[in-house]
Amino acid sequence: MKRIAIITGASSGFGREYALQYSAMGECDELWLFARRKEKLEETKQAIFLQNGGNIPNVRCVAVDIAGEKGVQGFSRLLQEESKVAPFTIELLINNAGFGTYGEFTETEIKRQLASIEVNVYALTGFTAAVIPYMSTGGAIINLASMASFMPVPNFAVYAATKAYVLSFSISLSAELREKGISVLAVCPGPAKTEFGAVAIQKKDARMKHAKPADKVVAHSLRCLKNGRRLCIYSLSWKISAFLSRFIGRYFFANFVFHKIVRIS
Repeated sequence: MKRIAIITGASSGFGREYALQYSAMGECDELWLFARRKEKLEETKQAIFLQNGGNIPNVRCVAVDIAGEKGVQGFSRLLQEESKVAPFTIELLINNAGFGTYGEFTETEIKRQLASIEVNVYALTGFTAAVIPYMSTGGAIINLASMASFMPVPNFAVYAATKAYVLSFSISLSAELREKGISVLAVCPGPAKTEFGAVAIQKKDARMKHAKPADKVVAHSLRCLKNGRRLCIYSLSWKISAFLSRFIGRYFFANFVFHKIVRIS
């Protein structure tokens, strides 16, 4: 039976790194890459080919907007159509696609904020629901949450709220699917060297402060998955921050961040 791995947001950043690193592990027959930018997906596919010397799984690039009901229904239809061609199992789903908008809620475009919910929450939940019937013992789901999952973050109010949902949903789902042999891992990165900052403030050369290398974050998360972890936090400083969030008042933290911390430059 054909084994398929699926990665959303695979055109850049963490998604591209997941595609490169997972393809080299040789654990699937076919790799499906989802993102809006077709040319960037093709670049990821070519990078996989060059990295592995052509010894790679079949790579399928799906250039589509996965957001909202339309995106989820399209994905479900794709799986149904594939099942009519030949039997398959989904080895891994990586819900990586997502974005945030930086700035005070009242000063940012509400349409864009709502669009982030359509991707970060709706698509992630819908894709997860769609793949589970095609998974069996040994299947896995990686959901990209964030360090913003642990506390409210002013200037990223909607983004932090969506990632708090992802973390809670992932841990709950992990408990529900345990007896079926399907593992769920929530990955909570902090600032990393990706396009996130540029997208968040819609400025091409924007950078997140104190950013960690994306490839190291991804490699660590894949090790965590292998080790049966449910929560993955890469760096020591991020782990300390997550731990301390249990003891800090939510409003106190939010007020301090709003007045004292600039996250993107």
